[in-house]
Amino acid sequence: MLEAEPATEKPGRKWPHWKHWVLWPSSVVPLLFVVWFFSRHSAVKGKAVELASVYNAWTTDSTNVRNDRENPDNLEEFPLGENEFAGIRFVVNGIILLNGRNPDEAQGFALNKRCRRLHLLHGTTGKMPDGTMIARCVLHYASGQQEEIAIKYGEHVRDWWQRPGDPQPEAPLTVAWNGQNRLTRREGASLNVYLSTFENPRPKDEIQKIDFISANTKCSPFFLGLNTE
Repeated sequence: MLEAEPATEKPGRKWPHWKHWVLWPSSVVPLLFVVWFFSRHSAVKGKAVELASVYNAWTTDSTNVRNDRENPDNLEEFPLGENEFAGIRFVVNGIILLNGRNPDEAQGFALNKRCRRLHLLHGTTGKMPDGTMIARCVLHYASGQQEEIAIKYGEHVRDWWQRPGDPQPEAPLTVAWNGQNRLTRREGASLNVYLSTFENPRPKDEIQKIDFISANTKCSPFFLGLNTE
């Protein structure tokens, strides 16, 4: 009796082993990119608001009384346009300068929206004791009510010049940008612009307009950007 020959398996079409290593990253990498893209943009809070209607100077203008090439104490290196600072997006194309050779008030910025929080990109020249109110933002609501946000030295801002040996800003202060101009570079110093976040006292009431008002101290406050959340 003849024994049957053992059955032999016909070779089928199989992917080479290396194909699995090609397919896996080719499908996962785009997914990781999508997750990174949306997580990055979801982390940016609020909506940037353009303050162009109340700007009274350029960032290249001096913050001091004299505005000439011999006294270029300005924000000439500050990045213009829409940028992110400390996780908040702002649009900056100018500056609101108060006190000195500038007005004490910038009134009537039209906002016309509801929000829970307001984020300010701002700073000051000059020094005052900690806790001193150096400026205020007056919120005018659609209901006819008003609320004030106090800008306090040492809590929201400090003198923008950071000289060698000066203590570093600490909480609750938040430095949003650090840079230089020709004067600070000459003296080995730098400049600080701060980020402050305020809860809206009336989140269900539409804010129609905002006034930026100096408290007429030895400080000269300035405002660069606004973001509403």
